[in-house]
Amino acid sequence: ASIASSTSAAVPRGVATVDASGNYNLAVTTSSFYSGNNIRSGASDGGGNYWGAGAASGTVYLGTGTPATVQSTKVNTRVIQDISGNLYFSTSSGAGTPASLGIDMINGTPTSSSSAVNLINTGSSSSPYDFAFNSSLTTAYIADSDAYTTSSGIGGVEKWSLVGSSWTFQYSLSMGTNGAVGLAVDFSGANPTIYATSANGASLFAVTDTGSSATGTLLDTAGANEAFRGLDFAPTPEPSACALMGMGLVGLWSFHRRKRKS
Repeated sequence: ASIASSTSAAVPRGVATVDASGNYNLAVTTSSFYSGNNIRSGASDGGGNYWGAGAASGTVYLGTGTPATVQSTKVNTRVIQDISGNLYFSTSSGAGTPASLGIDMINGTPTSSSSAVNLINTGSSSSPYDFAFNSSLTTAYIADSDAYTTSSGIGGVEKWSLVGSSWTFQYSLSMGTNGAVGLAVDFSGANPTIYATSANGASLFAVTDTGSSATGTLLDTAGANEAFRGLDFAPTPEPSACALMGMGLVGLWSFHRRKRKS
């Protein structure tokens, strides 16, 4: 049955973690928030505290303390992230009052009632989902679930730049015939490389931002009964202590053999 049609008392909503080795853990659940609606995203500070984004519940703290509403002015939220110790989240249509869409910021990582400010107003014609900032927080890419059209110049993946004290729209990058939902950006090169999942969940795209004419390249297609949704870079596990010990023993054994031969 649809999650959105079930109560959270009957079907608790949750935030889970997956570590670098692929181990899954259901970290926190709630039987009160997001009832009769969807939980869409989770964020963590790495210290056992979690925050959720979703429909009709705003920003919710879920963690070591008592679950609580952090902000409910923007009730319809989509993706939430902890960036440099502040919470950022995207809002969608019907987000609440004021009805500004885009990316909002909550100062710090509060575990009780707080407030949010609209950082990037993407406009009423947009449909923002995932987002990524560069390390200096001067460039942002926002996944827009509306398909890119040449007539409007919006949809797909939007690029925004901090000009003075204001965030300014630059251009949109096409991701084929669909908009974008999941997003991850590699800022290490001269031109950022953007990875995005399509709004219909069927495709994974990549595009190097060389300007407004750059277009996405199809990387993969979802299999039967599968869909691409959120997207992020995963950490690479370091060699285990046992592996390092094994390499050390091999080295000692090799040295011992060479010494005996000499």
